[in-house]
Amino acid sequence: MLFVEGKGDRSAVPTLARRTLALAGANDALFVDNEPFVVRGIGTLVKNEHANWHRWLNAAGKTRKNIGAVLLVLDGDADEVPRTWTKSLSE
Repeated sequence: MLFVEGKGDRSAVPTLARRTLALAGANDALFVDNEPFVVRGIGTLVKNEHANWHRWLNAAGKTRKNIGAVLLVLDGDADEVPRTWTKSLSE
């Protein structure tokens, strides 16, 4: 299961993940979902006690079968991180 930040990542990350699995020789252990969830960045994930992250994980479990791993890919290009996120980022 893939979670990405934006639309461009949605098309690029499955290809990158497939190449990474091939290089690791793990194509027989995992498969790559072609329809990643778009999560819109770290701010959306951590606000309200991670409510959106939990919601997306639950949705993934209901709509995708045989989830063997979750990969979250974020740009990390936020200009500023509010102090209230310190706990979330260190977990």
